[in-house]
Amino acid sequence: MLLPSMASAENVNINGIWYNLVKKVQSAEVAPNNEKYSGDIVIPTTVEYEGVIYNVTSIGKGAFNGC
Repeated sequence: MLLPSMASAENVNINGIWYNLVKKVQSAEVAPNNEKYSGDIVIPTTVEYEGVIYNVTSIGKGAFNGC
């Protein structure tokens, strides 16, 4: 079951990392994707998208599968 705030999430790539952005609460979760990450990954505490700052609050289940 999805939480109501997650229903409005947008999946975007910011600086090579995929995030689910929840605009209502300005939070971001590192998201799974079809591309595989390699090398060192630095997850910032905040990301900016379309002029809005989002707090990175979590890493989604499976975000780094196969890496």
